[in-house]
Amino acid sequence: MITQYPHIFITKQLVTPEIGAAQLSLNLYKQHCKKMLESAEKEKTLGNNLYAQSSFDQAVDHYTKAIQLAPKDLSEVAVYYANRAAAYLALKEYQLVVEDCDKALELNSSYLKAILRRAQAHEELGNLKQALDE
Repeated sequence: MITQYPHIFITKQLVTPEIGAAQLSLNLYKQHCKKMLESAEKEKTLGNNLYAQSSFDQAVDHYTKAIQLAPKDLSEVAVYYANRAAAYLALKEYQLVVEDCDKALELNSSYLKAILRRAQAHEELGNLKQALDE
């Protein structure tokens, strides 16, 4: 009970009544997001290495893990979608390229690589007007 025990420890962090539960929750959320982003970045790096070795299917798997791990509202997630789109482009999965580029552009509307990859996919799909509009 906090009134009897004014200092409690949660995940190695000293919590006092002055800090309050809301601040504690925010701090724990930030720590969680940081760890998840670090894990996502590791998956992205693995995907990049596999992409460089032309192991596109395996690269897709790692980019997918990065997308699943990362907090959804971070701009870094746009890179994961665009990287996966590049792997899909190499696999000639053009509709999946468009879908991933759309998601990347929702997160970062000026992301040039996503715009260009989506245009390439539209061209391959025969959607020439959409390709030109990009």
